[in-house]
Amino acid sequence: MAKKKVPAVKGPKSKCPKCGSTRRKRLRQTTVQEHGGLTPDGLPFTHIVRRWVECAGCGQVRIDIVWEHRIPPEETE
Repeated sequence: MAKKKVPAVKGPKSKCPKCGSTRRKRLRQTTVQEHGGLTPDGLPFTHIVRRWVECAGCGQVRIDIVWEHRIPPEETE
């Protein structure tokens, strides 16, 4: 069975590619990938977070992608 292609939307305030709404109905799944680099804006990141969400306006499922720069807690000696 072929997997259904789900649109990925990048950025902190994502919009539904179908209706343009920014409201989300429910969070379906979240994955976190440890991977460092620079965002398209040139900011450093340490993790890529993908959230499968459902639009509250039309029901379209999309993937919100966020780059996070997580600072590890300081180690105590």
